[in-house]
Amino acid sequence: MKLPWQVGSLRWLAPDGHGGMWLDASTSSQTWIVHRSAGGRWSRTQTPGLMGPMAVIPGTTSLWGVGWSSTAATGSDAEIWAHGSAAG
Repeated sequence: MKLPWQVGSLRWLAPDGHGGMWLDASTSSQTWIVHRSAGGRWSRTQTPGLMGPMAVIPGTTSLWGVGWSSTAATGSDAEIWAHGSAAG
């Protein structure tokens, strides 16, 4: 399977619970949460930092993940991200 965008690395993958999948993708300057639907449609959302493990909350379209971002003030910050609706 080939992504429709040029990426430097892929690290994490999670099923979306509907036959598709979520993954993280990055280049040297940008990071995204990427979704591929069961029908083969691709979409992406840029994130402020690097993604770590991620999972879909069962029965919802909500993707949660952990990661980190670099800041001038602290060097780096741990983060928890949520994407999508928590409603079932």
